[in-house]
Amino acid sequence: MAAGRWVPALPGALTSTALVMMATAATAQEPGILPDSSLPGPSWAVPSLLGFLVGMTIIALRRRFGRRSPFDADIATAVRKCLSQVSVPVAGFDQDGRVHLWNASLEKLSGLSFDRVRGSLPAEIPAFGPDHQITQELQRFHAAPVGLSARLRTTIYSGARHQQVPVLVTLDRVAPGESPEFPGWTLVVFTDLSENEELRLQYQQAMADAQSSVRRLSEIDRLKSEFLAVCSHELKTPLVSITGYLDLLTSQKLGPLTPRQENALRVSLRNAGRLNELLGSLLDLARMEAGKMKFELTPHRLGPILEEILEVIHPMAETKHLTVEAPPLSGLPYVQVDPSMINRVFLNLLDNAIKFTPPGGSIRVQVTVEEEQVHVAIIDSGVGIPPGDLDRVTTPFFQSDASDTRPAGGLGLGLAIVEKILLGHATRLHLVSQPGQGTQASFSLRIVKKGQSGKTPASPAPTPTGS
Repeated sequence: MAAGRWVPALPGALTSTALVMMATAATAQEPGILPDSSLPGPSWAVPSLLGFLVGMTIIALRRRFGRRSPFDADIATAVRKCLSQVSVPVAGFDQDGRVHLWNASLEKLSGLSFDRVRGSLPAEIPAFGPDHQITQELQRFHAAPVGLSARLRTTIYSGARHQQVPVLVTLDRVAPGESPEFPGWTLVVFTDLSENEELRLQYQQAMADAQSSVRRLSEIDRLKSEFLAVCSHELKTPLVSITGYLDLLTSQKLGPLTPRQENALRVSLRNAGRLNELLGSLLDLARMEAGKMKFELTPHRLGPILEEILEVIHPMAETKHLTVEAPPLSGLPYVQVDPSMINRVFLNLLDNAIKFTPPGGSIRVQVTVEEEQVHVAIIDSGVGIPPGDLDRVTTPFFQSDASDTRPAGGLGLGLAIVEKILLGHATRLHLVSQPGQGTQASFSLRIVKKGQSGKTPASPAPTPTGS
């Protein structure tokens, strides 16, 4: 066939080839292959780049020699030279399946020079070998029609690095015209995935380290809870004996006391009681975190529960000259609660309000009854909570002011215990606060309607994430 007939057809054939290669690179995804966006360098642009360079070479030759040029060999040589200079590793296998192109970038990647592999079959190339996946694909492509494309992820041996190198390989069956110089080639483009593989291994190691750290922290947390439980129990045992003898001395059954002795015993009893409360809080928290605290949810009138707690905290409020306001409590409905646990919630919240409200301030109990729930809020005019601490105050042992000179004592367990108890009642504590303007602590309880037994089997206290 005359050269003048196939030269004009070259741009269209090459453009079609470039489009096929570009679409293949953009859409063909083998299972397990990383998305193109994660590959190092512009791997998606490789086919279009090659097509562009080849097309530009042919256009330049046409302008030089004219449309009906007899210089088929010159065009073939120019195309090979163009592909040999691109920065992407490229190999070309001719109509006999032998290496006809092995560019400088591929020489650097494989450690094999073009002179070393020129004219070799795929099975004869040290980077592949006879049983390699690339060799098998090239054998399949050898007799395949133009336009066939494939992509695979594999490794090749690099003599330069003396190791296997992970690569992404794109194979395209191309025929840029009817010239005997290019009756049908297989073009192979390589993308080095070494950096991706290294990142993947680093990611896997980081994940393994993180999981190991989580396991260690979980074990430390378990040991901490066990220590708190054992320590609290062991300390409470002698404390009971100490408190008993102090009570006995105070009653003067062991003999009369002077006024100074009576005062000393009262101070000792008060502090022994405070120590007993702290140990009780530690023991309760340890039980809750270990899931050993059981909830027996039954119907109870909310009014009497609140009245009892308000009577308990009244002397403490009077000592600081605080005003405590509460709505009428007699008509409040039955709610589903564990009475001893919910008493602890009200006591801790009101104790906190008294502790952090300056003398002369006020505390208000607000109750709102809806169809299925009762909303309870305790609002004080105290010092408030800094915005950065609102999400942390329910964390065990957290103190907004951790200094030795803080005005209010305690272990920082009050709100942590409240949160865990409310979780056992299928509700949560909500805090709204502004520094210097007070705090509102609120939660909801489920109403038990007439005709409902309302009894719920005992269940362990759930442990909130992050506590």
